[in-house]
Amino acid sequence: MSAPRYLPAFFVSEIAADELARIELREAGPAGGPGQVIAQAEHEVGTAVTALTFFEEVDPGLPVFSWRMREPGAFDVFDERDEAIGYFRADHLSAPYLDAVGTTGPDGRVEYHDERYPVMTVEQRSSAGVREVRVTDRRLALRLAAAVATELATRSH
Repeated sequence: MSAPRYLPAFFVSEIAADELARIELREAGPAGGPGQVIAQAEHEVGTAVTALTFFEEVDPGLPVFSWRMREPGAFDVFDERDEAIGYFRADHLSAPYLDAVGTTGPDGRVEYHDERYPVMTVEQRSSAGVREVRVTDRRLALRLAAAVATELATRSH
């Protein structure tokens, strides 16, 4: 995988067309806004998204990570080899060496905290479907943080 294992900040955007929506995972650019695309996925517009696989921008045949619904509201996350790397739902995130509790504020901001510190925050950046993700705990791999943020994006329409 050419995407880094950890990023302290990145963006998720969804661009919907007539039948397909494209979700882009972008690193933070020099000015703090969305930068280069790290990975992308597509899903059908108007259907419940229960699984999503992200591919590299430069080689769309190479998977980067995926997530699949385990049960309603609960998701497993897999690496590029389809090996499980974590699990999440709205109120909990779990990975090796990390368990975090999730909360959603009245403004739609989603935060995960371990027993002492914030782990990650996802918030709507604009009405155009861009979400800003801040990861404050290096134990949280980019692919798991991105899975949480992209599932939130697919749920919001």
